[in-house]
Amino acid sequence: MKSKIVIAVAMVAAVLFSLVAGCGGKNGNLFVSVTDTGGSSLWGAKVVSESQPPGQLKIDGITSEEAGGVVSNGIKAGTYQLQVSRYGYAPETLEVRVKAGATENVVVKLFFASPPPVT
Repeated sequence: MKSKIVIAVAMVAAVLFSLVAGCGGKNGNLFVSVTDTGGSSLWGAKVVSESQPPGQLKIDGITSEEAGGVVSNGIKAGTYQLQVSRYGYAPETLEVRVKAGATENVVVKLFFASPPPVT
């Protein structure tokens, strides 16, 4: 009887340990939403990581009307240097820190850039 209780306690402890370890894993999530100065979503904006933690693939996505931004799930925790751009707007560069087991939500506001004069 005692051995069954010990086995049951060990199994419960193993399950709890795996749940806690999974919550604090080495990965996190990033959601980048791009707007204009009026707060309206900008579809077609490009979000690219210029630098990322070692071993992490480059983030490279384009915002859409449906998603409203670029989602990167299960990426390595650490610091990312992002470049956000869209035709007709001044590009924006920012640094974002993704934490393990968390979602970092970033809103990037792009400013309209006057097109170059036609000659």
